Amino acid sequence: MATEKEADVSIPQKSINLKNKILGGIIGLCVADALGVPVEFTNRESLKGNPVTDMRGYGTYNQPPGTWSDDTSMTLCLLDSLKNGLDYADIMRKFLLWIKKAEYSPHGKVFDVGITTRSALARFASGTEPLECGGISERDNGNGSLMRILPLAFYLCSSYGNNFADNDEAFRIIHDVSSLTHAHKRSHIACGIYLSVAVSLFDAADLKSEAYSGIRDAKKWYGCKDEYIDELKHYNRIFDDDFMDLPKEAIKSGGYVVDTLESALWCLLNTDSYESCVLKAVNLGGDTDTVAAVAGGLAGICYGYEAIPQKWLGQIARLEYIKELCGKLYEHYFTMEFPDDAVIMAIEPSRDFTPSDIRKRLENNNTELELATVHAEVNNKTGWLMHELDELEEPELSKSKAIFDEWWGLYKELVGRITDILKKENDSRIANHKITDRGLYYVVKPLMERNGFRDGAGWWVK
Repeated sequence: MATEKEADVSIPQKSINLKNKILGGIIGLCVADALGVPVEFTNRESLKGNPVTDMRGYGTYNQPPGTWSDDTSMTLCLLDSLKNGLDYADIMRKFLLWIKKAEYSPHGKVFDVGITTRSALARFASGTEPLECGGISERDNGNGSLMRILPLAFYLCSSYGNNFADNDEAFRIIHDVSSLTHAHKRSHIACGIYLSVAVSLFDAADLKSEAYSGIRDAKKWYGCKDEYIDELKHYNRIFDDDFMDLPKEAIKSGGYVVDTLESALWCLLNTDSYESCVLKAVNLGGDTDTVAAVAGGLAGICYGYEAIPQKWLGQIARLEYIKELCGKLYEHYFTMEFPDDAVIMAIEPSRDFTPSDIRKRLENNNTELELATVHAEVNNKTGWLMHELDELEEPELSKSKAIFDEWWGLYKELVGRITDILKKENDSRIANHKITDRGLYYVVKPLMERNGFRDGAGWWVK
């Protein structure tokens, strides 16, 4: 948000294909999970003699090749729930459908459920409020919330942009989603670091620098929160700039949440492809499916869906179903679908309007309603232009980027005006929001709503 000092404004340097990131992240997690299922609990020494190099079947759980575990099942529950918004009770109900009726499972059978997760779901089934169900003891720091948290990265992106590193509300949501099953602060931090890295990889020109940037952003946020200070020491190795240089012998790959996060990040930082990352994770041994799933989600985001080997995709159970869930999330948050009765306040890209025309309108009519209307038009105009950028290549891309930058400059001006109005009214709802490419929405929401506008999946409609 605009504050007493100049606002920190994040302008996209290139368009991000979020549909590919969603597919890459979720299916990347699923494929890696399936690679690890047959060898779960196999020790590292055994895998050194017989390493996993391809999709296997049977093994630990006697399941056919391409079978995924609770890691993917619970990820799909969260993914399916988020397509309708954030509803903690709905997430828990979907977890129950999985554990009791084997929905969201690969073959209609549930296996490999963690103790902390099972206990939390039993509490919810008995009437406990969703956010009171998670285990709170130090012994409840398994990896059961970390393994399923990835879909929240895309929800947060739609609400706060690609950088939520100083947004208290975003971290509260992360902690709440973790707390459905794992409510200890150590698990909160693991999920916070993981999602901070995940969103940093959405537009990663350099994997290592972006991943470390995500780690530093999370460390900075938690370092300012008294209630988390004592727990940060458990992540000191990850916070070390030389973390990736640790020898494999120093990396533990069990079910403890700190070990799982360390293993996944270490594999990501020490490989250069999706395939090499997830195979390195599986061959660490131990909790092979979850370590690989956590690493595979990040690798899938970074390298993209197309980097996942087709020979593995062809064996994944219910692949089309998983793609369908990914598509529904993308459509809800990142495409332009409006209610039938909506009047869309937007300027089509082809119309011969300029930012100068908009400024003249405000000079002639400087009312709050006109300001809200103009903001809706400019907000939606920049949205259309961003969608255009997804489809362009050079030299058209550079020309359209220059046009986008001009509209973005006007966008910042309008947000500044709206923020000034709300600041004069001491409106607390703008206190925690910083100007980012999508986070602007929450800065101006109070003024927009009182002037008759409502959210049409990130676009203002009336």
